[in-house]
Amino acid sequence: MKVLIGSAATMLLLAGCGDAAKRVSTGSAEDSTRFGGTAVVASLTEASSMNRFASVDDISQELQNYVLFTTLIRYDENLEPVPYLAQRWDTTSAGDELILTFFLRQDILWHDGVPTTAHDVKFTFDRIKDPATGYPRASTLANYDSAVVQDSFTVRFFLRRHPGFMDPWRSTAPMPEHVLGNVPAAELKQHPFGSETPTGNGPFQFVEHRTGDRWVFEANPAFPEGLGGRPYIDRFVYRYIEEPTTRLAEFLAGDVDVYLIVAPSQVAEIEAAPQARIVSYANRNYAFINWNGRRPLFEDRRVRRALTLAINRQEIVDAVQRGLGQVAKGPVPPNHWAYHTDLQPFIYDPDGAGQLLDAAGWVDHDGDGVRDKDGVKFEFDYLMLVEILLFLLSFVG
Repeated sequence: MKVLIGSAATMLLLAGCGDAAKRVSTGSAEDSTRFGGTAVVASLTEASSMNRFASVDDISQELQNYVLFTTLIRYDENLEPVPYLAQRWDTTSAGDELILTFFLRQDILWHDGVPTTAHDVKFTFDRIKDPATGYPRASTLANYDSAVVQDSFTVRFFLRRHPGFMDPWRSTAPMPEHVLGNVPAAELKQHPFGSETPTGNGPFQFVEHRTGDRWVFEANPAFPEGLGGRPYIDRFVYRYIEEPTTRLAEFLAGDVDVYLIVAPSQVAEIEAAPQARIVSYANRNYAFINWNGRRPLFEDRRVRRALTLAINRQEIVDAVQRGLGQVAKGPVPPNHWAYHTDLQPFIYDPDGAGQLLDAAGWVDHDGDGVRDKDGVKFEFDYLMLVEILLFLLSFVG
């Protein structure tokens, strides 16, 4: 069965369970159907790097956190933190300060055979906090003050109390100190570790990277049984195929097993293919327009609200997304704990938009069809980021 699926759910293909090594060695018929083969996943985004200190794109982080490396925690189906590299944790309070202690598993090895320890976790934390590293998402640890290694498998963090304090450890995989510890912080982004020699500790090991084409990983036979053991598949290949029609053609031809970020215009054709199925799911991505309040034209909140009321956002969802989406109420998605269920989105109201512009003094004084105020025409240049354009044209969510 060919599957079109989201990147987070893709990892369902990767994890084994139970005594994988024993089952492989028996050579039974059951083993032959459970283990082996290659899974090829394709998408429109090129994974930039396996270096946590350098990458910001989502697909790189997915490959890091679910394929090559092992994060401290994961989320379960209820978005609750569960142990992974950390077998347990505890918290203690001291006024506004929170102390978070992770107790690590002792059977996670880097792919060169070196144990993963609390020193790797602290090293990663220190480099993220170091301005010289230039970590693009350092704000995720803004409320964390310091880290202390208690022993080789215990690390303690001191932080200011805040909601979601566990979340950074779901998305931040520790890096190997024994490989990168002597690299100056300012040089970490350029280090060949990211694209040529990444050393992980996750269920798959790095094999090959072809720039502009693919990343290849193979099953890690030493991955602990307590975390699922050796993956069922032998190889995992992530391919970068920019053109949607090419991705679809390779998928339908059987050269691609999982096609991520399906163009809405392709959904009907895929649904008609007997060997394929589509999995649609809610995610955190959204597209938005940011009115620059530093420009005189957008200083008045009535103007900004009028522009929002004048845009038929539901029509955009229906026409461009083929109905595969919803109008956002704000930057917090429905599957987040902080989502405001009673908050209502602005409706499409061109008449109301006109009344607000009138009240703000933007009226067509000279009858040329363009509103103006104090001799200034209400006109501006609108710039669209390529990422947003790709989102609108190609994303199913």
